[in-house]
Amino acid sequence: DDDRFTRLRICRRHLNRVSTLEKKLVKWALAAPFHDVNALHSLSSPQVEEWYREIFADVRLTGVLVEFLLEKGHDPCEESDIGTPVEGAYGVVVSYMDKFGEVDDDSMELTDA
Repeated sequence: DDDRFTRLRICRRHLNRVSTLEKKLVKWALAAPFHDVNALHSLSSPQVEEWYREIFADVRLTGVLVEFLLEKGHDPCEESDIGTPVEGAYGVVVSYMDKFGEVDDDSMELTDA
């Protein structure tokens, strides 16, 4: 943890916070009715809707959380019954933008790089 603390450049309080968030995400992933789901998949699950204002509105905290999850070994490309975490995040962003009329469906397409 001390090594992550140094690399993420956050105080111990914030390190503890992202660690607690990771534990919640892992718990939700383990309880998911799908196979091969990790904590990154949980970031786009309905359980995190309560996090939108408190956590996801803080771009730095969200970035640190994702970096922490990646360092802990959660694979952003892990295929599951519901796709990859990246596909899930993309779907949530497009849905959010569509909800507020800020997306042109024809210009938003996920492609392999």
